[in-house]
Amino acid sequence: MPLSKLAGSNYATSYSKYYSIEQEVALFADPILNVTGCANASSQVDCLRSVDPFVLANLPEPARYLVVDGTYLVTDQLELTGNGLAAHVPVLMGFMRDDGASFITYPSANDTASSALLSNGFDLDSISTLNVFPEPTRNDATLNVFNTTSLISTDSGFRCLDEATAYSAVKHDVFERVCFYEFNRSYPLAVPSVIPSICEAPITDEFPYGDPSMEYFKCHSGELYYSFGILVYNGLPVRDQFDIPMSQFVLDSWTAFAKMGNPNPDVRFLEARGFVNTTRAVEASGAWKAVGGNDLTLELMQYPPVQEGFGIYGGQEQCQALGFLIDYYEAE
Repeated sequence: MPLSKLAGSNYATSYSKYYSIEQEVALFADPILNVTGCANASSQVDCLRSVDPFVLANLPEPARYLVVDGTYLVTDQLELTGNGLAAHVPVLMGFMRDDGASFITYPSANDTASSALLSNGFDLDSISTLNVFPEPTRNDATLNVFNTTSLISTDSGFRCLDEATAYSAVKHDVFERVCFYEFNRSYPLAVPSVIPSICEAPITDEFPYGDPSMEYFKCHSGELYYSFGILVYNGLPVRDQFDIPMSQFVLDSWTAFAKMGNPNPDVRFLEARGFVNTTRAVEASGAWKAVGGNDLTLELMQYPPVQEGFGIYGGQEQCQALGFLIDYYEAE
């Protein structure tokens, strides 16, 4: 069950094209050995074991990427043609609506979409056209640019190849089942973002902690408080009447998938336990349908949830402009 599986361009490449052992050593292991003073130790392993775990956990560049080790990973990317090795298991995957917003900087007052993309490391030569990424025409020109660059960052780093992965896996019967989601409601982590308020619901007199029914960026990691059911546990304010039911629905869906390989909770179980909020959500959206060859569908995670088609906030045309597709939603 990958949450917001990075796949695509820039930073996301590290998670969709796996490193060789030699690359991992050169890019991450050697720097870790140097910064911990273990590079010239007689036993580098023993030396690392003596380092304070807090130091290791807070290294600027920890070794966290997938590596082709020849035993567990034998290909440099997920094989989706049906001809390679893959565990034939149920898969639940998806992303935040604005996942890419957290991975780019906020533009300056004079930036255009092109200049903002260049400053964030995008290769404009690989984008056939920006015309399919509409820029809003509101009064805040800088926010308009960020809307466009955030959309491109999300599509290129998450949506296009994640949806392509689901489509290709179903087409070639790689996984037993693929259920897909997109979060259209979030509760931002209490960490700095691009702009402190960019991922937060707007504050109003009626909603002093933010009104989630209004428009805001649904940023990376914005599903975690819901997924673990820890809003109240962490002492965070409940913003409206749907924050807790949303968390209950997400947690019950994740638990059902972990137990049965299917994110649809057993209605009899919900009734027996008195889980009325999840029951209402399931009744409102209907059964969460798996992705089918002719049915590219996802669960739009809000409260109540909605079953929608792929590309609700961007479609094939945007992905083609980014140069990712060889066919409709099919990964290379």
